[in-house]
Amino acid sequence: MTCSKCGAEVAGVIKGLCRRCYNKEWEMNHTHRRKINTEKCSVCGDSPVVARGLCNKHYARWLRHGSTDQTRPETWGTIGKHPLYHTWSWMNRSQNVSELWRGDFRRYIADVGEKPSDRHYLRQIDPDLPYGPNNFIWVEKRILKEKAESEKEYARRYQQAYRKIGVRNIKNSALKKSYGMTIDEYESLHDQQNGKCAICGEYETMQIRGITMSLAVDHCHNTGKVRGLLCHHCNKGIGSLNDSVALLRKAADYLENSRKTCSPNPSGRNAGE
Repeated sequence: MTCSKCGAEVAGVIKGLCRRCYNKEWEMNHTHRRKINTEKCSVCGDSPVVARGLCNKHYARWLRHGSTDQTRPETWGTIGKHPLYHTWSWMNRSQNVSELWRGDFRRYIADVGEKPSDRHYLRQIDPDLPYGPNNFIWVEKRILKEKAESEKEYARRYQQAYRKIGVRNIKNSALKKSYGMTIDEYESLHDQQNGKCAICGEYETMQIRGITMSLAVDHCHNTGKVRGLLCHHCNKGIGSLNDSVALLRKAADYLENSRKTCSPNPSGRNAGE
């Protein structure tokens, strides 16, 4: 087919015109549409107008927010690439973060600063409080996973090494779980007793695999209140008598009476002689 205006041979014509000539004819007859295509956006001055003197981007922004001003923060699109973003996201998901950091990544970054190295991670100073500006510390990982090591092998090696370097942390967790006291409170009570048993006044002598045991924490089984630190024998002794004052007094009386009957003969001879 041949265009009646330009004479070009085309596969198909519209009202006797090729596509190019038809579009030009249509624009000449629809001047308002031609004006929109030639005007520039009143905001950016670069893109063509689509409606209300605005380009597609600013018109869509006006429809959504009622304003052509930028509503996204300057860091939009870069927050997710920050090396600490995943840590912050985890804190928000676990609800273990203070209100100052919740939902405010820029405040979080300003407080914690840059990560010292790939070996460091954030940890709470007080485990009972959420992460916050005054409750965090950078801690260096001492045990790193090797490339050829499986997760199971790494976990086993990590636990073995942690038991050696984290003895105080392990003991602190055990004390809090069993008696509701911290390692600092235990050490303070230990110093008050000069490291000796509160009953016999002697140092602990019980050993396990050649290592002397720490003084045991004695507590009331009814209230859970810590009463003092005892050596293994004293702690086991009052425990065997169910912490009963009456039984302990009977035991004391029994020993007193036994001492009288078992005392050696003043003459040094047996009673039957």
